[in-house]
Amino acid sequence: MFGHVEDSPRRWASHLLSIRDAAAAANAAAATSDGDGVGRGGHRRRGRITEFVPLPFVHMQAPVYLKGGARRGPTLRECVLLHAVARLALHPHVTNIQASW
Repeated sequence: MFGHVEDSPRRWASHLLSIRDAAAAANAAAATSDGDGVGRGGHRRRGRITEFVPLPFVHMQAPVYLKGGARRGPTLRECVLLHAVARLALHPHVTNIQASW
């Protein structure tokens, strides 16, 4: 979720890079599996990160907003930019970037 408390484009970018790194590691681990869900050394492989769905904060009736602890949510511009940057930052490791409307 984004657009509520303690967030900024810098934090969003940092989070996207963390997701990218985790997805790259998961994809590499899955590539070493022999197809039965067990990787080298007998370790159970973890699942892949297959999609990214940025959820904009919806402030109406949110207790944190009603108490003054959050802003009204992201602007339309911030939503569009986050989706665009996610496509750039996560490619080719996460190719399914969804919109939540």
